[in-house]
Amino acid sequence: FADPRSDIILNWKAFAWTGGVTAEIHFVDANREFSDARIEALGGEGESLHLTMKAPALALIRLRPTVGTTAKPTLSVTSPANRLIFQRSQTGYASIHVAGSCAWPGAEVEARILSVSNGKAGDWASLGTVQSDFKYQGKLISPAGWYSLEVRVRGEGNTAIASVDRVGVGEVFVVVGRF
Repeated sequence: FADPRSDIILNWKAFAWTGGVTAEIHFVDANREFSDARIEALGGEGESLHLTMKAPALALIRLRPTVGTTAKPTLSVTSPANRLIFQRSQTGYASIHVAGSCAWPGAEVEARILSVSNGKAGDWASLGTVQSDFKYQGKLISPAGWYSLEVRVRGEGNTAIASVDRVGVGEVFVVVGRF
């Protein structure tokens, strides 16, 4: 840093994650050495980082996703829930509604099933694109059986995969009674 002004404002966008950002800032100047670090928790995309530096100076800034309740993953599956069973039709197939969120609006979302019994993977099927509100949804047609569900998103040279351990297609029975 060699600017005569001392205040710097850094803005950023297009992280591979949503949610909070943690900035670890190391300075080297006449009064500080590299081992001194400042940790600052910031909001998500569009947030600014304000630094005060006097030339000559150097700042190393490491940005990471915030962990904990405010952090959001790059890709998540909110539906179907683990161990949910979909009623099959008379032809033996069911339409599985898949929904979730992703940090990359406009990215293409695909899903496939993997058989729990033999490990055979189905073909990737398009679910559509991630909307501007970071949500996606679509349907996947599946034959009867137990499956793992994989969802992947690809956009701007990035790829992310999320999964649901068990999803079933078969007969759904409801038993109601009184003891």
